[in-house]
Amino acid sequence: MPPPRASASASSTQPAPPHAPTAKGIVERAFGTINALFCQHLSGYTGSDLTRRGPDTEKDACYSVAELQDLLDEWLVHYHHRPHEGLRHPMMPKKALTPNQMWAALVAVAGYVPVPLTGRDYLEPESEQSRHQPPKAHHRLVTDSEQSRHRPRTALL
Repeated sequence: MPPPRASASASSTQPAPPHAPTAKGIVERAFGTINALFCQHLSGYTGSDLTRRGPDTEKDACYSVAELQDLLDEWLVHYHHRPHEGLRHPMMPKKALTPNQMWAALVAVAGYVPVPLTGRDYLEPESEQSRHQPPKAHHRLVTDSEQSRHRPRTALL
């Protein structure tokens, strides 16, 4: 199966090496935040080990996928309206901003151009075979020596 199509921005997916959380730090941090600020407050939360579990998690675990999605959607609204210490406006460096305030500041400076998405803008799911192909940028293989030594030997053409 061919590798996924690049979107209009001419980018491509680059699979992270297995068991390498530092290769995808932003995603790992997002999951950690969701776990710490959302999941652990749900009834039936099992935690990462036995010391973090509630007294009767099997009885308390009673959410459907749709209910969990609704709860997560509601939590995201609150998350984007709470100040984050890492979000600072250059003109107000002492005030922590919410993600929504930071987005508004960015749009005020850079502008906003809505771009309608089409089916070609979405990546197709990768097959196991295409996951080990070298990454592409502007239809060219990325094969510098630093990245090549981390790639499986079978992926080199």
